[in-house]
Amino acid sequence: MFRAIAFIRDRLKLRGWIALCLILATAVGLPRALSSRFVSQRRVALSLKRARAHLVAHELDQARSELRAALRLQPGNADARYQLANIELGLGNWELAFLEFQSLTELHPDSPDGWIGLADLMVKSGLLEAPEAALDKAIAAAPKRADAHSLRGEIRFRLGRYHGAHLDARAAVEAAPKDVACWALLVRSAARSQGADAGIEAVNRGIAAVGQDPALLLPLASLLAERGSARDASNLLEEIVSAHSGSGAAWNAQLGLVRVKLLAGDREAVHKQLDALLLQRPADEEALALRAVLDAGGGRAEASLARLDAALELLPKSRTLRDAHARLQSARNDPAAIAALLGELIRRDLGPAPVPPSRVRAEAQSGRDKLGALAREHWPGRLAQMRQALEVHMRQQSWTAAQRIVESARRTYPDTTFAAFLAGILELARGDADEAEKYLSEALKSAPRSPVVATALAKTWSRKKGAAFAGERLMRLAERDPGFAFARAMAARAYMDARDPIQAEAALRRGLVLQPDSPLPYQHLADHYLDVDRATDALSILQQGLDRFPQALDLQMTLAQISADLGKANEAIRIYDDVLSRRPDLDVVEYKLATLVASQVEDGASSQRLLQVAQRLQSDLPSDPLLLDGLGWVRYRAGDAIRARALLQAAVNGAPDEPGPHFHLAAIYARERKADLARSELKAALDSKRPFPERLEAMRLLRGSSSAASPNGTASATSPGQ
Repeated sequence: MFRAIAFIRDRLKLRGWIALCLILATAVGLPRALSSRFVSQRRVALSLKRARAHLVAHELDQARSELRAALRLQPGNADARYQLANIELGLGNWELAFLEFQSLTELHPDSPDGWIGLADLMVKSGLLEAPEAALDKAIAAAPKRADAHSLRGEIRFRLGRYHGAHLDARAAVEAAPKDVACWALLVRSAARSQGADAGIEAVNRGIAAVGQDPALLLPLASLLAERGSARDASNLLEEIVSAHSGSGAAWNAQLGLVRVKLLAGDREAVHKQLDALLLQRPADEEALALRAVLDAGGGRAEASLARLDAALELLPKSRTLRDAHARLQSARNDPAAIAALLGELIRRDLGPAPVPPSRVRAEAQSGRDKLGALAREHWPGRLAQMRQALEVHMRQQSWTAAQRIVESARRTYPDTTFAAFLAGILELARGDADEAEKYLSEALKSAPRSPVVATALAKTWSRKKGAAFAGERLMRLAERDPGFAFARAMAARAYMDARDPIQAEAALRRGLVLQPDSPLPYQHLADHYLDVDRATDALSILQQGLDRFPQALDLQMTLAQISADLGKANEAIRIYDDVLSRRPDLDVVEYKLATLVASQVEDGASSQRLLQVAQRLQSDLPSDPLLLDGLGWVRYRAGDAIRARALLQAAVNGAPDEPGPHFHLAAIYARERKADLARSELKAALDSKRPFPERLEAMRLLRGSSSAASPNGTASATSPGQ
């Protein structure tokens, strides 16, 4: 050995040793050089260039590979992630596109493209309130985006908030005056919120802008029939059938003719025409629903349900048929309920009826805890099915079957957050926290600000060394990425679990230093103070945030809500007025404002203002029971007791566990001297475990309800909300 070394030394001489040192230095420094920021950026640029070339050549698989390579080097590259999401959509992988849009919103919350893409996929998967919240963020970032306003307007229309839909439709038409879909939304929302004349006026403006498009002529025919001009409506629809023979527009016009004849009361002709249409298209959901409901109205409810059962076997995903079946099953032989359903189907050219409150409540209740809502898993489509199957096997401790699911995810969805996440939670369930941390850290590299992955990592760290250790590790993530505000909020929660409130508050206050250009740290601090019953501190930090960010909407809304809860209604009204002066498109703020105005002591100014708000919202029929409650109370205070009672009864039916609607309905019954009904609603309000500001008043009224017929008892019941 020594002889060999001596031989090499003698042969190399000085130049040889220099060359050898250079080779060794290159070998040691090459990995570091390759991982340097400059080299990484160059590699990303090359990957993006190659991806664009593949896209031009329509080589989507190769383009996707290049974009994923770029994102491995630079996960925050917004352009690469947006292109990747659209490629996945083009390849039919909408679930993977969903994940990419989601990551885009987490990494670049000020970019509207991610929010709009995410909202579009949410709507297609059946959600409504979550995509509206996403579109609120998109519009805040880009107020002139017609596609965002149009989609949000359609959502609001489905939720029965026609005034809000009309606001969005006007903004969409202003931004895209040649877009037929925007004009069609304007026509429908104007007709629903302001009446048939306003809808017809919008049609005429739309025709002047984009021509006689069937998307405008079909609702025009419906509006003409609604005004009693059945002949003009029929002539218009027949012209569409003739001009667009064989097209979807012609088919819709034929269905429109059926609806016009129904409005005219010609049921025999309608039966014949529906039979003829169903011979042409036996699986048309609109025609099937109309025929079934029409038969049910003739006293054949059971036969209609059987017809719908058969139709649903052919079209199991048809929401129209499912809704008609559910409504008929509930109505059975109730003529009024069946007539109401038929009326909704007749007016389908002006858009669908509002979705039922139960659906909205299920979605809304899942998001009560802001931090918990962010941390909750919401995997789309097939990913959700795979995740659910894994959960079943983990609970049964069927580790072999669970491992097969994880391996299937690795094969089917390689290079995604989802596959690594499944592997991590499986290892955590098995009790191997080290392996779980390894896989979950891999998942976090793909989606660096994923609340779901960060939450799973927090559980892993807590399992390893306790909640305080989890808080420390989460703060490391926050320090490494100052924009990862969720990590700080989760760290604070971990410290609270470790019974260290001082450290929890310090973690949140650290955000004021790490994110000095964002109002989010102030919001997180305010939420924390509210959680620990420090409302005064919450008000203080919110005001500090607004001093620095005067137009921060979330801060203003939280401050207004706290002010209202503390009895400072005038301050809350002032804040809502300020918000609406800048963002008149936020119709829910108008609801909140109206409810507060309705709660004020009556005087000339407040009564006049209340009437103005009630006029704007007069045709709304919101799916959200809490908005129904607010609107019902507004109508009551505006003097429309009949409409108010109907709205409040709908609110009570939609949210029987909420005390507010019960209490407001009790007030109306007391005013109408219906003591037994008032007592029943007061008991329901007080039996609820939820807080409501009128609880003491409700207790007082219930105690005095034994003498409900007395003048004092009746008069007192008119005071709720004042």
